[in-house]
Amino acid sequence: MANPKTIAFRTYPKIIFAWPMAIAAFVAGGAMLVWPESLNRIGIVFMIVALLNLTVLAFEFSRAKAMTIMLGLLGLTSSLILLNQRYPIFRPLHTWLYSRQVNASPEFYFVLGGGFLAIFVGIIARSRFDYWTLTASELVHRRGFLGESERFSTSGLKIRKEITDVLEYLLLGAGRLVITVPGQQLPVVLENVLGSHRVEKFAEEVLDARLVRIEDNSVNDQRTGQAGR
Repeated sequence: MANPKTIAFRTYPKIIFAWPMAIAAFVAGGAMLVWPESLNRIGIVFMIVALLNLTVLAFEFSRAKAMTIMLGLLGLTSSLILLNQRYPIFRPLHTWLYSRQVNASPEFYFVLGGGFLAIFVGIIARSRFDYWTLTASELVHRRGFLGESERFSTSGLKIRKEITDVLEYLLLGAGRLVITVPGQQLPVVLENVLGSHRVEKFAEEVLDARLVRIEDNSVNDQRTGQAGR
């Protein structure tokens, strides 16, 4: 059983957030085998998922930006629905969209999904050799095949979580950790830490526990000194 007083966390490249596109590729390939007559619809759905996923990778969506975009899309959709009640714009749009030749073979989707899967396996394997661990007494950066490590005391250590992209947080709970280490000129900035909320919560618990132990030791020292007198 793992030590509950230790937590490991890792950083990942942004390509890890392309998992919806990878899943969509496998689903599209399977759907092509079952419904070959719907190749255009399957292709269009896959392209929509892929373009939305690529948008997440290309831009940072802060809380304010994400809210603005959501409200804008909601307003645009409502306006189009009201406009469609007077002018039938959805039917010709639907006809034009599904008349486009947006399709590929099942092999294309499976190869694309397999390529993503291989990349994800490589990323996860690399993260086994470059990661951080936190205990109540120390923060350790482990890296390399030979297990090189750099250790920092948690005395005065501060950890701040930042949600720089709301969509990435929704996809994998990812966030940025800014670690201020006493004695270091610059803070340690870790991008794309998955499960960042869990790491932050654990850090608060172990660092608070460390402070409690220091206070208890101080009280014990005072009691010992008074008894000696």
